Amino acid sequence: MMATSFQMVTSEISGPSCISFCTYRANAQSGERILIHGASGGVGLAAVQICKSWGLDVVGTASTDIGTELVKASGARLVLNHRDKNHKQNLLDATEGKKFDVILEMIAGINLRLDTEIIAPHGRIVVIGSRGDATINPDLLMIGEVNILGLLIGRSTDAEFAEMAKILEQGVRTKFVNPVIDQELPLDQAPKAHEAVIDHVGGSKGKIILIP
Repeated sequence: MMATSFQMVTSEISGPSCISFCTYRANAQSGERILIHGASGGVGLAAVQICKSWGLDVVGTASTDIGTELVKASGARLVLNHRDKNHKQNLLDATEGKKFDVILEMIAGINLRLDTEIIAPHGRIVVIGSRGDATINPDLLMIGEVNILGLLIGRSTDAEFAEMAKILEQGVRTKFVNPVIDQELPLDQAPKAHEAVIDHVGGSKGKIILIP
């Protein structure tokens, strides 16, 4: 079945960040253990789908039952509630103590310290979002030879964008990328959409789309 133009546009909102993260920044490999924070959001769900299709062992986090089911349906092996008081131990248990090879970090100001404690030796933490400062122990980076990498999709080259577009088109057409829409709002309600993203009431459940 041909992908709809709406599916293509929606995937092109989240997909490039996920592909850039996996390919150009983290150099993620099939069989590696990956943690996707906030996996029930639009970028998180796309990352779960793409990483699963590329053979990674995907663990995601979510804070609601609806979000958890969406992440599971997108291909995560396990979904953990980041509000659980035993969250760190649950993450370690998810890898049988081996820790994660790759972490996709969307709120580094909150999670980065935790990330440095659950990343495996030679692991890569890719930051694609943050709110505020983070305090970490640099010794953990040195001992584990861990890399913390930043990602801003706008810094991608034209060649990278072209390659990502081809991967996304194939993904939507073959169904390994299936955009999940939480809300569709008219363009004149853009402030409401921004408030929904920031306030995060009820947890994330996919993308919020503005309709002209």
